[in-house]
Amino acid sequence: MIDTGIRAHVCTVRPDLVAPDWLGTALDHRFRQACAGGEIDPCGEHGEYHTVVLDAPGFGHQLIVDAAEVRIDTDHSHWHILSWRNTPASRPANGTACPLATMD
Repeated sequence: MIDTGIRAHVCTVRPDLVAPDWLGTALDHRFRQACAGGEIDPCGEHGEYHTVVLDAPGFGHQLIVDAAEVRIDTDHSHWHILSWRNTPASRPANGTACPLATMD
């Protein structure tokens, strides 16, 4: 997923397994390396973390996060997006584009 052009960011973590410092950061090779060798499934298959996709090949629009805050809870901590906008994708969309609907 990391090398396919999908731009995902960590939006939820179990703080007993993944440090809340990772919230809001890109799901990239640095994050995967931090997960290696521990209790964390690199794909988060056991709920260790969740991501939000901000852009991907085939999307007609990308999300730009203007403001967010970290909310730390006992069981899960979250990257709470306060304001965002969508803009046309920076690359041409292919025939499978999924234009992002505007959310109010």
